[in-house]
Amino acid sequence: MKHGTMRFSGLTLHHNPSEIELLDVSELSEDLVIGGMPFVCCNGEKAAVLRGEGVFYGKNAFEQYLALRDLYKNGTAGVLSVSGIRPFYAFLARLGLKCMPVDDVVEYSFTFIEAPSLVPTENSTAPLFHTATDGQDLWDISGITGVSVDTLVMLNPQLKSPCEVSDGDKIRVRR
Repeated sequence: MKHGTMRFSGLTLHHNPSEIELLDVSELSEDLVIGGMPFVCCNGEKAAVLRGEGVFYGKNAFEQYLALRDLYKNGTAGVLSVSGIRPFYAFLARLGLKCMPVDDVVEYSFTFIEAPSLVPTENSTAPLFHTATDGQDLWDISGITGVSVDTLVMLNPQLKSPCEVSDGDKIRVRR
């Protein structure tokens, strides 16, 4: 299956992952009530997990992998943007080489874990504008600001597409 563009912390994966799995899980506990009947209680949602596999191709395939590895080694959260999924703050929790790189091909696997505590909340003291940096689109900006893509589109009628944002563009994020 071909997936849309995937970005993490400003790095665009030029050859999109071949497999992606998004897991939303809840923390459950089971207790026994009078009569020995099981009772399942939901203790809240846990962080989402996005995992998958991909392949980098071309002369700089290994450099692309190393750029992603640098983000992994850095250990900080960033905005994860995958086409069709609302952007969210995440940590790159696992990165692996599936086999030794050969002939300008690098197969890799990854696991991202959501960092919900880093999501900004909308408030009246938030800046009116976000200055786009190279490679950002409205999905990235949505993840950074906590403002929905639909709202950003409505507030920025000058944009032809949510994907067409240029470096330095001033994007309105609130009224």
